[in-house]
Order: sequence, then C-alpha cells, then structure tokens
Amino acid sequence: MGAWFRCPGGRSYHREMAEGDLWTTADIARRLAISTERARRLCQRADFPRPVESAPFFDLWRASDVEAWLVEGRLDG
Repeated sequence: MGAWFRCPGGRSYHREMAEGDLWTTADIARRLAISTERARRLCQRADFPRPVESAPFFDLWRASDVEAWLVEGRLDG
C-alpha cells in the first residue's frame, strides 16, 4: 500500500507507506478523499485507532493503524 502526498505547488506524488509513517487529520482526509472536517469526525469515533502522539493543535496516527481500520471495513460502520 502507498500514500498520496502533495508537494508545494500542488503536484501530487505516490510513495509506498513506510513502517513508521504518522498521519495528521489532513493526511487521513487526503487518503480517504474526504474533507478535513469529515476526517475529524471519523477520528473521534470509538472504533477509530487511537492517536500515537498528541500536541495542542493536532494528533498523529500510525498510518498502518488507519490502513488496518480501513481494511476491516469500519469506514461504513
């Protein structure tokens, strides 16, 4: 599996997901092709993976945890 990333200037590129990749809510929104607000609501669900790091204005999730959650089909739940 890989992830899409946006470079400055708006150009997107795809790369394989690395073992320790951490995603913000915006990264999750890009991965799911949804708005950041919708991603925030998803991240608050009880069945969504817990963040591995938290800061005053953002949380970070392990990309592999989010991908596993998606594979389990929880997005539609």
